[in-house]
Amino acid sequence: MGHILGVLILDLGMHTGYVSNQIRVYNLVPNAESRLNTVYMVTNYTGGALGSFIGTYTWGLWQWNGVCALGFFLLAVAFIAHFSVCNTKSPTV
Repeated sequence: MGHILGVLILDLGMHTGYVSNQIRVYNLVPNAESRLNTVYMVTNYTGGALGSFIGTYTWGLWQWNGVCALGFFLLAVAFIAHFSVCNTKSPTV
């Protein structure tokens, strides 16, 4: 039962993030939803395919220890990228 609940929560989180990101992308340029959606979807699926490949490759080399280390490494990269971008934004007047 715990696994089912975990999968449902993970699926809900993924869909929530997906819709939130699409809304943010659509607000970038008015009347360019089709082009922006194309770029978003290509980027989204390319990232998913690349992540699957790297995860599978890492599993083949180091099993769970490698996959967990890869996850923590990518989390650290995202954390650093997020806060370095947030700090370089110029204040709006």
